[in-house]
Amino acid sequence: MKTIQKLTLGLLTVVATATSGFASGTLVLDVVTLGESADVTGALTAATVQKIGNGIANVSGAVSAALQLTDGQFNVSGASSMPSAVTFDLNADNILKVNNATVALPALTMSASGEVLLNVASLSWAAAPAGAATLTIDGLTSIRNLVVAADMGTSVTPITVDTLANLQVGGAGNKSTDGIHTISGMLEILASPAAECVPGITTIQSAGVLKVVDGVTVPAAGDSGDLFGNDPDDTLKFNSGAVLRLGNGVTWARAITVGTGL
Repeated sequence: MKTIQKLTLGLLTVVATATSGFASGTLVLDVVTLGESADVTGALTAATVQKIGNGIANVSGAVSAALQLTDGQFNVSGASSMPSAVTFDLNADNILKVNNATVALPALTMSASGEVLLNVASLSWAAAPAGAATLTIDGLTSIRNLVVAADMGTSVTPITVDTLANLQVGGAGNKSTDGIHTISGMLEILASPAAECVPGITTIQSAGVLKVVDGVTVPAAGDSGDLFGNDPDDTLKFNSGAVLRLGNGVTWARAITVGTGL
């Protein structure tokens, strides 16, 4: 079995600067090597923390800063360790891993594709994302929930829900992004969903699940209260092998043709 080397903060490259092309008040946090990690237990206070290097920064100290995630992985492991905002910047497929659910997921800017990896049972998502690069949501070992707790309908950020994640949408005023949603895990419509709570182009992949909780009515496409948007390009598609999971008392009026967005 490969052993992951654990580094201390003293072996990090940490640069605080207000010059050299960085924004004023930037702290550069560098864990250089892929497969290595370092624990940051002290508080970080800056305008911006820029994470570079392919390694993992496991942060359990208080963070009073926005995060610019340029390379590698940043772990939120303390009750006060969530950055005030997160930008997935420059390089694709970097990871924000959440090990503590005390603070909601903040505003995300998707300048590059990236992943939010959930190591908590459930996490609230309280601010709309920005940017057109794809946000992937996934979990560890079992299905983990990301609960949309704001109106994100003006955002066009595409969202991929991977196999161990559940994107939950429901409650008055809570709406997902008006983007391209690819569901390989689960999309769950909670009680009292707002009209157009999942706008955009939504595809339930083979073995992916669209779950509707007890008592919810899902109108036909284009009807009053349509949950999946009423613009001409708003569609819901079930690929072959996709699962529609309906709770007790659900009324489903939306037409389905497998493989076709309707």
